[in-house]
Amino acid sequence: MVRVVVTFPRGTVRDISEYTKIFNTILDIERPLPLIQFLTTDVGVEIVLELTEEKVQHLRKLLKDPLIRIKSRVLIQWDKDLCISCGACVSLCNVGALFFQKSDYGVFYDEKKCVQCGLCVDACPRGAITKK
Repeated sequence: MVRVVVTFPRGTVRDISEYTKIFNTILDIERPLPLIQFLTTDVGVEIVLELTEEKVQHLRKLLKDPLIRIKSRVLIQWDKDLCISCGACVSLCNVGALFFQKSDYGVFYDEKKCVQCGLCVDACPRGAITKK
């Protein structure tokens, strides 16, 4: 399985009927919807999906608008030995994959929750979080 981000820049989707068409296209590829995360950002709307590589290629063929981007997510690697538990990554992780453990007073990483957005990589002052 591959995690991908489908980005719809502001203005590419003008009304609810276009969103409906896009989601129906995705649902035609995979049911139930393999949605990991749905975000509205300063760039536009981002949908994080988990699909097989074959289905990603199929999605690329269906969403032909050159403004709509489909890219693979980065894979995150966390080195607990380099981590100094400063919390810079925790403050950016909105899905709770990086979190403080009160009993151990340290930062911990739950790979199952991670959506590989990559925000934590740049935030880490020690380089304890890297892209695989």
